[in-house]
Amino acid sequence: MEIRQLRYLIGLAEEKNYLNAADEMYVSQSQLSKKIMQMEDELGVQLIDRSRRSISITPAGELTVQYARQIMALYDSLSRELDAMKTQTENTLTIAAIPVLAPYRIPALLAAFAKTAPQVKVLLREIEAKNIFSELAAGGAELGLCRDIYTNPTLYEFIPICSDEIAVIVSASSALAGKKNIDIRSLQGQSFILLDEQTMLKQFEIDICAKAGFSPDVVYTSKHPDDIVEMVAAGKGISFMMRRVFSYINKDSIAAVPLAEPVTSRLGIVWPRRAKLSRRAELFAAFVRKNGSGGLC
Repeated sequence: MEIRQLRYLIGLAEEKNYLNAADEMYVSQSQLSKKIMQMEDELGVQLIDRSRRSISITPAGELTVQYARQIMALYDSLSRELDAMKTQTENTLTIAAIPVLAPYRIPALLAAFAKTAPQVKVLLREIEAKNIFSELAAGGAELGLCRDIYTNPTLYEFIPICSDEIAVIVSASSALAGKKNIDIRSLQGQSFILLDEQTMLKQFEIDICAKAGFSPDVVYTSKHPDDIVEMVAAGKGISFMMRRVFSYINKDSIAAVPLAEPVTSRLGIVWPRRAKLSRRAELFAAFVRKNGSGGLC
């Protein structure tokens, strides 16, 4: 049995769709299906129920997925520790980061860190939020830079850098723009323009509305904040945006109105709890712990 077969089975169990799972793991559907069937032949059990139109994991498949996760956790831990042993002389720290660096003064934080640890070279790779944790698991990055709303605290360590707050973004000419704050429940019936699923903020924002008792009418989504700003400015709908991001954009054509009941989020660095950090990562984590939460943000 191959390690990648275990990854394929876990991915298929999570996505419950051959196309989505194949896209997520950059393989063809036929290759994914072939590897799963090879596992079934080797184990002598049926892992996938193919009698239905949608993907269904059999009880034997569910049990295999549980053990596959444990095996992959051990394998990834082994890989990280071996990598740490092989690269003790290397000084590059790779961080997978969501693309919101400037509003949170991340470049300034990195510059300050460089003065305290000039021997460490930080390589920052911007990727979408939904890919941060898979990148950490695959060893493509040692640390992640993301929001706490995405992070499972039982599985990941998290050190905050900045705190932020959701605001309602409206056209400057809208009647809502003049309000001191907005009760989220009063937004039921409005047209919403949101970031798409890749950023993971969309589900967070939908959940905010759900807690207020309604499902938002989403008329447009984009992974580009500039597109959302232009749509809101044109009066096509309203949106949510972190206040620091809004302040950085600083457009007169839109206004940010606080929620009556604040919803906050923190940006910080993250890594798997079981991971053994390299010395360079430990240095950066210690620096963030000392200077985060407002120190440089």
